[in-house]
Amino acid sequence: MTTEIPTNYMSGEAVADFLSDSRHAIVSTIRKNGSPHLSAVWYLYEDNCIYFIVLADSVKCHNIRRDPRVGICVDGGHPDYRSVLIYGDAEILPGDHEFFSDKKRRIFRRYFDSDDDARAYVEETDAVGEGALIVVRPNRIVGVDMGE
Repeated sequence: MTTEIPTNYMSGEAVADFLSDSRHAIVSTIRKNGSPHLSAVWYLYEDNCIYFIVLADSVKCHNIRRDPRVGICVDGGHPDYRSVLIYGDAEILPGDHEFFSDKKRRIFRRYFDSDDDARAYVEETDAVGEGALIVVRPNRIVGVDMGE
């Protein structure tokens, strides 16, 4: 039996290319009562994982500690009709983890025009509170191009 993939699904290479741009990701975690908690984050897609930084005492961290399942939507925005949906389990790495500083710097650098601006933002966020690096290992990725 042959299954034909609809033309509006993106290839793995197209998904990786799309996620390499500096876009916002909407992350959905599961609250204690089962309802979704949504928030926008800056991210890095690398080694088939999504990385993002949050405050260690944030609602996202509390939800992930209790239930690691997450959903992520990265949308191209108008007039880019592409989007990528990612489903997987999240892991929380503390601020003193060996990867934390490098990933944080690289995540923030994607969203600033210069290293100096990114470095200044890292320093600002360091003053706000203890951070945590969230690593999402996808078990499903769906890329769709509705413009085709």
